[in-house]
Amino acid sequence: MLFVSSDAGTEHYAALRECSIHCSGFYCSDAREYPMLSHYEEVRNTVIDVKAQKGVCMIHCQAGVNRSGFLAIALLCGLEHQPLLQAAQWARQQRGRVCTNVGFQNQLFLLAKEQGWELK
Repeated sequence: MLFVSSDAGTEHYAALRECSIHCSGFYCSDAREYPMLSHYEEVRNTVIDVKAQKGVCMIHCQAGVNRSGFLAIALLCGLEHQPLLQAAQWARQQRGRVCTNVGFQNQLFLLAKEQGWELK
């Protein structure tokens, strides 16, 4: 389980580890100007490692809207090769409100352009 929030979920680590669930996390803010792009490669590599071990990775943030939404959409594009808008639509169908932070939306478009991802 990967916690991505202002408190990084550390209060849950002990209980989860007792259930043999590996957890880690990092601080990140839901502020419009926060550089979520700076975490993409780290999270991408973590997910690749987990998948190689036949595991499942759950990404959790405080509200389940912006931070985890940004990363889920980015991972759908970067690992599953989904076009950006298709990935965003799928995430919205699954969660309802997702990645409403305009700064994070802009960063997704920048990442898509940088990585050469299809947009639609």
